[in-house]
Amino acid sequence: MLSPPQDRYFTLACFLTLSTLFVFIRLFNISNSLLYFNDMGRDSLVLLEWAETGKPPLLGPQTSALPFNQSALYFYLLYPIFLLTHYSSFSAVLTNVGFYLVTFATALYISRKNKILTKVSLLVFFLLTIHPQFIIQNRFVWNPSFVGPSILLAFLFFYRLKEKFSFKYLAAFSLSIAAATAFSYSALPILLAFGVASIVYFRVRSFIIGATTAMALGIVNLPTIFFELRHGFVLTQMMLTREKLAQSGAGFSPQLRDLIRYSLSTSNGQLNIFVVFLFVTALIISYFIFRRQKESSAQESIFQVAFLVFSLAVVFTLVIPIGIHAHYIFGVVTLGFITLAVIPNRVLAPLLSLIVLVWLLPIAKGNYFLPVSRTVFQMESCFATICNQEKEALFVSVQSDFHPYHNAPEHRFLLRKAGCNVKNIEANPEAAQHMVVVLDSSLYEHGRTTYNELSMFGPAKELRKYTCLPNFGVVLLEKSLD
Repeated sequence: MLSPPQDRYFTLACFLTLSTLFVFIRLFNISNSLLYFNDMGRDSLVLLEWAETGKPPLLGPQTSALPFNQSALYFYLLYPIFLLTHYSSFSAVLTNVGFYLVTFATALYISRKNKILTKVSLLVFFLLTIHPQFIIQNRFVWNPSFVGPSILLAFLFFYRLKEKFSFKYLAAFSLSIAAATAFSYSALPILLAFGVASIVYFRVRSFIIGATTAMALGIVNLPTIFFELRHGFVLTQMMLTREKLAQSGAGFSPQLRDLIRYSLSTSNGQLNIFVVFLFVTALIISYFIFRRQKESSAQESIFQVAFLVFSLAVVFTLVIPIGIHAHYIFGVVTLGFITLAVIPNRVLAPLLSLIVLVWLLPIAKGNYFLPVSRTVFQMESCFATICNQEKEALFVSVQSDFHPYHNAPEHRFLLRKAGCNVKNIEANPEAAQHMVVVLDSSLYEHGRTTYNELSMFGPAKELRKYTCLPNFGVVLLEKSLD
């Protein structure tokens, strides 16, 4: 058995090794493999407007399931590195890497006096590092990308609070779970799970935990509260009166299917069922192993808490009538990893070996690092040429074959960054007489191609074409005066 100093050196060596692996998987060939579009462009555009106006945003990204916005905390997290890199399109990826490394270093510091929690932190770090959905959505960063590490911290502080009820652990737990929810409302089932677990473990003190968490939620949502006060609670009114978006995939069976499919990230249904069977079996065996022990151990205690919170999170995820998308699983998966990490090693080994083998294969094949059809640098070079010649005010839209959106926030951002005078057609359809139609692996047929932004622009004639790549170019339109 290792002595305490050796424990520390071993933990540090593991952390440095995992950090190297994490950084490599997130950043290797990122300049050639980042398919920069839509949400990343939307976020960059918000940050650019903040930098140019000096006015921080009060609202975060619009949610897809509800007519409400996430907290602007997400933009505040992205802003420093965005400025330091001079508005780089890769700044969000760098922020994500830094956030994960700092979070996991913090997790190890919290766990430093508890070998089981240290093991949990290291194993969760490893599994989040190689999990396919975490890789995909850490290389294409948007607000749900930050949920997982926040949930890990919330669990560690929750358990430390169970060991010793103190204000610092209470505040840290509340802020961690509030931050996870502020980044993405997909963490709401985890918030509810911790709420029920608080009642189970803390009884009367659960009211204190609830009140403190409510205060933390208020803190991370202060910009939204200020916006609501300034604008007569417009978001709240929209939530109460506007028709909610139709939910595809809602219902227990499709939600369970999608939860398993995205959590395991394989397209092999039989393999998914087999892994779930092994996972449930491992939990049952672990339960009986702990029950046979004459004395309760720290490992058993952590297992009980992790299993309860994880089980509650799964239940709440399945009963809330919202279809499950890939990014909705980050909180549940993180809790599942925590539960997995604390079961006895002899039960853990075969299941972990299978999972790691399945998830390491696409990394070994280089699936995440393949070059994209057009890189950020190629788009920047193209737009620099266009903005050097086109000095008039411009609207921007996009015609693409790999997404259905035409509002083109990514191209608005890159064109503004390149020096073009870009206007917002949604805010003022008369602000410009010209429109740039970006052709992103697609075609534009004048008079036949149609979508909302073109309709808002009105009758126009085709003025010029710029062909930057075989699959990327621009058509410049001018409003018809007759």
